[in-house]
Amino acid sequence: MEQNINFTKDQYISLLEMAYITHWVITKPLTSSESERISGFDKLNQYLYAQATHFQAEDIVVFDEKENVFFLNEDFRNKIVNKIHEYDKATIFHTLIPEFAERDYLESNSLKKMPTNEDTNQMAKFYSKYEKELKTNGIKKFYIQE
Repeated sequence: MEQNINFTKDQYISLLEMAYITHWVITKPLTSSESERISGFDKLNQYLYAQATHFQAEDIVVFDEKENVFFLNEDFRNKIVNKIHEYDKATIFHTLIPEFAERDYLESNSLKKMPTNEDTNQMAKFYSKYEKELKTNGIKKFYIQE
């Protein structure tokens, strides 16, 4: 069943950003052979990009006649990629702190299993240590020791 949805130009541009971010998040960790699995996303992006003329957004979406594909222009892509990088910077600490805290807790207690609920309070000490360090110095003092 096909449906029609009406968008303003601004909404369409936001939709292009969301489509690009979604595609980035899904395909970035994939190898080229794995990325074939997401052809539905590629087809949907091409469909969305093809609507640019209806929204007078040809300055954002470019058609490559040689490759027969639409793509976002470099400036627009760079703005989106910068947003992705800002998100990565903001969330890296939320990802690293629990990993470091758990690792250090397990090592300090010579444990090889995942922490239980009872271990949570003890792990909080390690969590606080990394949280304070990352807030104070970012990643400046993080190095791999050989």
